[in-house]
Amino acid sequence: MREISVNKLRELATDIELEIDHLRQVVNASSF
Repeated sequence: MREISVNKLRELATDIELEIDHLRQVVNASSF
């Protein structure tokens, strides 16, 4: 098994953070 590189993990973390930010904006835009 190859080790997952730290850079790959950082890229994944950044993608997840961007997705969460996007979801928050969508939730804030819609009124419940």
